[in-house]
Amino acid sequence: MCIKVTQLLMIYYQVLFGKFSSAVSVTAKDKCWADVAALVTAASGINRSAAEIKKKWSCMKSEAKTCASAARRSHTQTGGGPKSEEVDGQKQRIVSLIGEVSIFLIPHRAWK
Repeated sequence: MCIKVTQLLMIYYQVLFGKFSSAVSVTAKDKCWADVAALVTAASGINRSAAEIKKKWSCMKSEAKTCASAARRSHTQTGGGPKSEEVDGQKQRIVSLIGEVSIFLIPHRAWK
């Protein structure tokens, strides 16, 4: 389900998370969340509501942020010890979708 949700949110990202305007209204966002829920339901065979999909996205996003932040901290540490695990492909897609600024506050390129 995680992969399907991420793929669908990548397609609908501008409507779901864009600023409100004449092109992006609350009604358009609600309809888009309902469409995503319907597509996830069709793919999984389990009835999911828009609220459940929003909650799942929130949890996935939080987990990806935590993992990316831990990986970045591990890369900047000095000394020995085990490295933290790398960010997997699914979480990396989420991080690229939401942007590094929302995780680290400063773009990674600015640190160089």
